[in-house]
Amino acid sequence: MTKWPALNMRYVEDDVFNKKHLEEMGLLPDEPDFGVPLELLEELVEAVADKLDNELNTRNARNDPASVLPGELMDRIREARHRRPAGEKADGRERELPSDNSEPPSQSHGGLGRDDALRPDTSGTLPHTDASARRRRGRTRQVKPASIPVFGNPSGLRLQTGDVNNMYRTLEELWNMYARGGMRNAAAFVPIFRMGLRLLIDTAAMERCGGLDRYVGEYAGEAKKRLRQAANSADLVTFMRNQAVSPENLLRLLQNGAHAYTSTGNKEQALAMSILIGEMLSISHGRP
Repeated sequence: MTKWPALNMRYVEDDVFNKKHLEEMGLLPDEPDFGVPLELLEELVEAVADKLDNELNTRNARNDPASVLPGELMDRIREARHRRPAGEKADGRERELPSDNSEPPSQSHGGLGRDDALRPDTSGTLPHTDASARRRRGRTRQVKPASIPVFGNPSGLRLQTGDVNNMYRTLEELWNMYARGGMRNAAAFVPIFRMGLRLLIDTAAMERCGGLDRYVGEYAGEAKKRLRQAANSADLVTFMRNQAVSPENLLRLLQNGAHAYTSTGNKEQALAMSILIGEMLSISHGRP
């Protein structure tokens, strides 16, 4: 089972990841690495997966998937592709063609075949065009959850005095107690923590813009951008990506946390959500 199982659907290969649309997204389908760094390729796959439940589930959007993907991501892909010297891979090594013993890509739909489609493999990393390329590049590095502080800041968030700060402090203390093994019924904690994150965001939204969806739309994208630009946050961004937490799906994850108690026990994903939420709170409620 892949990290994004929705990408296994046939129409995704035929309608979304065909050669024409890959080129419109800024990729080079004939290149073994699609002409861009692996990190950008992973962001693109994550963005497509997040859109499959809504925009890309309609016939019109399937015919123009690039139009519903983040414009900022499309710009970075094209910029990275254009910067790459001819004949050289995005990581600086000489480009290599697939080996002779690898299976050739399927030509039945003019795009990516089912075995080499642009979708994650079972390890949660992005698959590549052939087995030899996968061995050359290696897999996305692991970031240990034990090294990641709750809400993403080892020294704590600096928030304005009020209900949001009080709730944040309580959730932080409870998580740290849980991490130290100080809870008798630890198995029940993570779903409760997810519910607490939803209540925390609801409270912050009421104080700033009145609605959860509006608050997420206004602050989540900027929060991810700030995390990506911070000099010491590479592990945080990698960890969030590995747990499929993004501005595009945060609202859904929060709603699941409020209504799906039995299916929201993923500790790592809850921690990743807290990182993005912590940066959002720092923007909306941070002290000067």
